[in-house]
Amino acid sequence: MFPMKPFFYLLLIPLAAGIGGIPNDGTLPIGPGDVLRPGRARSNPIYIGFDLGLDYAHYIGDHVYLFPNPLQPDLIYHSVFTDGDGIGIILQGVLDVPVAKNMGIIGKLGYIQRTDAFEKTFDYPLAFIDPVTGWPGTATLHGEMDLTVSFLNIDLLLRYQLAPGSWYLLGGFSFARLLANSGDLDQRIVAPDNVYYRNPADLPIREISLEDIEWSGFEDYRVAIKAGVGTWFAVSKSVFLTPELCIDYPFNAFLKKSGEPLAFIPASDVRFPSVTLTAGLRFGL
Repeated sequence: MFPMKPFFYLLLIPLAAGIGGIPNDGTLPIGPGDVLRPGRARSNPIYIGFDLGLDYAHYIGDHVYLFPNPLQPDLIYHSVFTDGDGIGIILQGVLDVPVAKNMGIIGKLGYIQRTDAFEKTFDYPLAFIDPVTGWPGTATLHGEMDLTVSFLNIDLLLRYQLAPGSWYLLGGFSFARLLANSGDLDQRIVAPDNVYYRNPADLPIREISLEDIEWSGFEDYRVAIKAGVGTWFAVSKSVFLTPELCIDYPFNAFLKKSGEPLAFIPASDVRFPSVTLTAGLRFGL
């Protein structure tokens, strides 16, 4: 998993620099960005820049995961998960174009990589051998999965300036394209003590694992409505630090029906709202 603590400290460095930087003495953006420069005034500049931050997601809904028994591949098992959480990084380029005195259109093109974690204990029948009776039996299983996903993300947002050079609101849409996924799954028998996974040698194996597997069953695209809040801190006459906090909620489910092994099968409409916390720099043109 990505080492989050050093990255979090790194994220705080520009924020601390911005808070301790140039005060709001008329050099901050006014409305969509009227920046007063020595000797001349330039209204409504366009801003370019970038954001770096954290992306948190929370899965909502039940889903089933199909996978072949690594000990006996002709047998297909499943793990059941409910909800789940993940955290990762987001890096994006930003273009801010003014359309009115207190409004601007913002476009963002970014990359998101996140590791999502799922865990659940459940009952599973028929796939285990009872050594006493020799017949398949039911067992209580515990499954855990870490799923790493990466996205190409595009945001189209409206910025509404609440006060000159200060707080603003964001609202619009977010479009994401799934680039890749890879995950590890572990499953073990919790109870009873006298059953084990079926295998050709009839060994008393009570835990199985799969690593670095690319899963199927995901939607290629995710479309969400997005809202947030941000503010400006002056770093210089034409450079500004812009911390932002945003939340989005998807219109479409992320998991789709699939009957193939190594696939998710949603038992309900599985979605993941996400929250992003970023610190960015804006350069006035």
